[in-house]
Amino acid sequence: RQPKPFFRKFTKSWYLTIRGKQYPLGKDKRLAWQRYHEIMATHAATDQLATVAQLCDVYLDWCQKHRKSATFDKHKRYLQSFIGSIGTRLPIAKLRKKHITAWVDSLNLATTTQNDVITIVLRVFNWALEEGHIEKSPLPRIKKPPRKRREVYYTQEQWQQIKSHVPDSEFIDFLDFLWSTGSRPQEARILEASHEIGR
Repeated sequence: RQPKPFFRKFTKSWYLTIRGKQYPLGKDKRLAWQRYHEIMATHAATDQLATVAQLCDVYLDWCQKHRKSATFDKHKRYLQSFIGSIGTRLPIAKLRKKHITAWVDSLNLATTTQNDVITIVLRVFNWALEEGHIEKSPLPRIKKPPRKRREVYYTQEQWQQIKSHVPDSEFIDFLDFLWSTGSRPQEARILEASHEIGR
């Protein structure tokens, strides 16, 4: 039975109740029914998100529109791997921590990357809660492996050996800049002459 708006005389306002949750629709009947149809359309779309795979697809559609391409590509790669592990038919309500643990263990990743991929999966459900796609996350608090800082140093001899395999002299200048400053490639790529040093 589809819920319908109802009018309360003592508040002179319209309301809608869906699954025990009440939505105020306002005092104006025409606007109340407009709001009613908007709410029902949202719930109809949400009801179609029965599986984890479907929810991940909707999240990735949003991610592609609202996040950088590098972020989208990374999330897509690991979420597809996650769905490959749990299957496309697992209902959202039946997802458990054990599914994530088994998937992460199968990837043989360093602890920092394990932290990243678990964060990506949890982000899907946090986003779904924020957007109203789900009313409750099926996942408990998950303790993620600690992130570890990796320190790699090249000696002068090792650096010269690396550069001997680079034929492009301009690219060598770029590599020398990275080695001398400790900058990340992304940081060096966007560096401009207008940027001030030491501030």
